[in-house]
Amino acid sequence: MKNISKLLKYSVFCLSITVILITNVIIWHGSKSFLVDEIKSEMNQKVNLAKKIIDLNAFTEYDYSSLKIFTNEIKRLTGLRTTLISKTGTVLADSEIDIQKLGSVENHFGRPEIQDAFSSGSGFAIRRSTTINKDLMYYCENLYSGKRVVGFIRFAMFSTNFDEQMGNITNLLVISDLIFLISVFIFFLYYNNKMRSQIETLHIELENSRNGNFFTGISPQEFAEFDFLSSSINLLGSKLQNNISVLSERNNELLGVFNSLEVSVAAFNSNGKILYYNSAFVDLTNNPQSAVSGEYFYNFIDFPPLINDIQDYIKNKITIKKLCKYFRDTYIEYQISPLILSDLEDNGFLITITDVTNIQKTEIMRQDFVSNVSHEFKTPLTSIRGYAETLLSSKPNNPEVQEKFLQKIAKQTYQLESIVNDLLQLSRVEKNENIVLQQMNPFQIFEDISTDFQIQCSTKNLFFKTEFQNQGKELLINANANLLQMLLTNLLVNAIQYCRENGKIWFRVKEADNELVIEIEDTGVGIPEKEIQRIFERFYRVENTRNINPEGTGLGLSIVKHIVELLKGKIELESRLNEGSVFRIFLPISR
Repeated sequence: MKNISKLLKYSVFCLSITVILITNVIIWHGSKSFLVDEIKSEMNQKVNLAKKIIDLNAFTEYDYSSLKIFTNEIKRLTGLRTTLISKTGTVLADSEIDIQKLGSVENHFGRPEIQDAFSSGSGFAIRRSTTINKDLMYYCENLYSGKRVVGFIRFAMFSTNFDEQMGNITNLLVISDLIFLISVFIFFLYYNNKMRSQIETLHIELENSRNGNFFTGISPQEFAEFDFLSSSINLLGSKLQNNISVLSERNNELLGVFNSLEVSVAAFNSNGKILYYNSAFVDLTNNPQSAVSGEYFYNFIDFPPLINDIQDYIKNKITIKKLCKYFRDTYIEYQISPLILSDLEDNGFLITITDVTNIQKTEIMRQDFVSNVSHEFKTPLTSIRGYAETLLSSKPNNPEVQEKFLQKIAKQTYQLESIVNDLLQLSRVEKNENIVLQQMNPFQIFEDISTDFQIQCSTKNLFFKTEFQNQGKELLINANANLLQMLLTNLLVNAIQYCRENGKIWFRVKEADNELVIEIEDTGVGIPEKEIQRIFERFYRVENTRNINPEGTGLGLSIVKHIVELLKGKIELESRLNEGSVFRIFLPISR
C-alpha cells in the first residue's frame, strides 16, 4: 500500500528538481545567448572599422604583402586576431602567421563560421583552433566588391572572458538552486509533520473503532479541516456501520442473480432513460457498458421495431409483447411492461428480451419437414390410388391392362420405399446411431467404388476418369467404411443422373495441407448460383432438374453434408449453369 507522506515527499522533490532544471536551462541558455549577442555586436562594429582599411583590389590581385599589412593594422586598432580569406577558403593573410607559412595553412572554407557567413552574411562559432590549438571565438563576415563576394574577414579572440562569465553564471545558479532546495525542504518538513500528526491521530482513532464491537467516535482535532472530517465521520459512522454490510450483501446477491439470467432485462424511467440492465442486455445490443449507462434507449438500441414499440408504450402505457426476426438469422421475443418500484403512478417500464432463435428455427424446420414429407409421400400415394381405382373399374378379363397398372403401382411403391430408406439413413447419421469411426486407409474403398461406377458410366456412354494421388502411400483418416461409401455413392449417382449425354465425370483424390481432398466433377446441367446455398437442405431440388430425375428424393446431398460433418470435414460446391459442377470434400488426415 502506498504511503501518502512518502509519495508527497517524492512528488515535491521531483517537482523541485524539475523546476530547477527547467529554470537553469532557460537562464543558462538565455545568458549565453545574451553574451554571444554582445560579442557579435562588438565584433560587427570592429569589422565595419576594418572594412574601411582594406583595399579589396588586393584580394583579386592576391597581394599577400598588402593583405598582411592590413591584418596587422586591423589587429593594432581592434586588438583581435585578424584573418583574411579568399572566397574559395584560402587564407590570404593572418595577423598571427607569417606570409611564408601561409602555404601550410589548410583551406578554411569548411569552417562553421565561414559556412554561416557564406550563407547568411555573417557567422559565429566557439571552437578549438586547429592552427594555434587553443579555444577561440570566431566572427566572420563577407567582403563585397559591389554585389559580388570577393572574400571573408574573420576576427578571433580567446574565450577566456566569456568562459569566466559563463562560469560565474553557473556558480550563481548552483548557489540559488541550493538555497531554493533548502527552503523547500524546510517548508515541506514543517507542514508535512503537522499534517502527518493529524492524520496519525485520525488513523489511531479509526483503528481503535474498527477493532471494537461498535463505533466509538473520533475525538476533536486541532486543525479545522481535520476536525470537520472527524465530525462527519462520527455522524455517518454509526448509521453506515449497520447498513453497509447488509446492503452490500443483498446488492451482490441481486446483481449475481440479475447477471446470471439468460434473458436480457433492462429498466427505464418514464422518459426512456436506462436505470438498470444485466450483462445479457448489453451483449444483445452489441454495445459496451459505457455506451449504455445513463443513456436514453434511442442512443444505443438500433432495432427499429423495438424502438417503435417503446415509443408506443411511452405514449399509451399498454403492455406490448412480440416475436420477430432480429438481425441476421436470429429471432427474439420481447415484452415491454410497467416497472413497479414504488407507489408512484409512473415508474417507467421494463424490457425483457428472450433469444428464441433455436426454438424458431426448430419450428421452421419441423414445418418444412412435415410439408416436404407430406408432399413426397402424397405424390406416389396419389398415383397408387389412381392406378388402384382404375384396376377396380376395369374389366377383370383384361390381364394386359391389369399388369400395366400393377407395374406402375410397384414403381410408386419402390419410390416410397426409397424415400423411407433415405429418411432412415439421414436420421441415423444425424443421431450418430451405432456409428463407429476408426483409423483407416480409404483408397481401397475409392478403388471399389470407381470400378462399380466405371461400369455404370460405360453403359450410359459417359466418360469416367479417376485421378488418385499418393495412392500407395500409407495415409489414414478417422472414418467409417459404410459412411464413406454412402457419401461417394450419393455424389457419383447424382453426377451420372444429371450429366449430359456423352458427358464426362472425374473422381479425384489428393492430399493438401494435411487434408484429404475428394473431388467429384461432372459436365452436367449445373446449378444456378442463387440455389447453391440451399442445395444441401432436405428435400430441396433444383427447379431445372426435376424432369431429369423425377424419382429422386431430394435427400442425397443432405445425407452427404451430415456425413462430412460427422467425419469432422467440410464440403464445398462450385457450379455453373449448363457447364457442370464440382463437389469438393476436405477430410482431416490422422497420420
